Amino acid sequence: MHKATLSKIEHKGAIRIKVSIPNKESAISIVKKISGRQWSQSKRCWHVPYEKETFKILKQHFETTYLEENTAIKSSGIPEQAKKKQTTKPPAVSPKSIPTCVNVLPEHQYRVKVLIPRQRKDWISKIKQLPNRAWNQEQKYWSVPKNKETLDLLQQSFGEVLKIDTSIQWNTSVVPTKTRQEKGTDKVEKLDTIQTISAETKALNERTSSMPA
Repeated sequence: MHKATLSKIEHKGAIRIKVSIPNKESAISIVKKISGRQWSQSKRCWHVPYEKETFKILKQHFETTYLEENTAIKSSGIPEQAKKKQTTKPPAVSPKSIPTCVNVLPEHQYRVKVLIPRQRKDWISKIKQLPNRAWNQEQKYWSVPKNKETLDLLQQSFGEVLKIDTSIQWNTSVVPTKTRQEKGTDKVEKLDTIQTISAETKALNERTSSMPA
């Protein structure tokens, strides 16, 4: 196998690979088979396209040596400009850049905002367990009732990572919600009251009509 010395040159504004080989027909014939090869009369050498495929062909047929001339071919054996463009991966998210707390901020008189990092799926699953919670799609936060019961649940669920705005004044009581049974009892009591009033009114009318004119 013939020896070939490769180096990076510039020829008429283009980057090329200079190929220095023995003046033997067998070596010259190999270079002549490379697409885009040219003979430089001024430099007295063969030069070929500065491409990855060209370099592979040279390496297959010659025992190659690389000269570091200016920004010559690296010792890795692959011309820098001939390397394929690698897909740039997005930078990995550093753990420090992910919020490490759950913030609770005022919303209005009866509710508060709960801000949870979207990366923390485990925290999101916990907030979903709270009663009467709601997701604000427009402003991207969770809303929960501003009462002591909710505060206790938040503290139990998130512990030390919970950061609560000190200006929040938690309501000590919850507006009671009547059950179906209680609502049904109210309807029966109301109906009994109406019937009683109707009976009393009827009796009064009868007494009035029996009085002498």
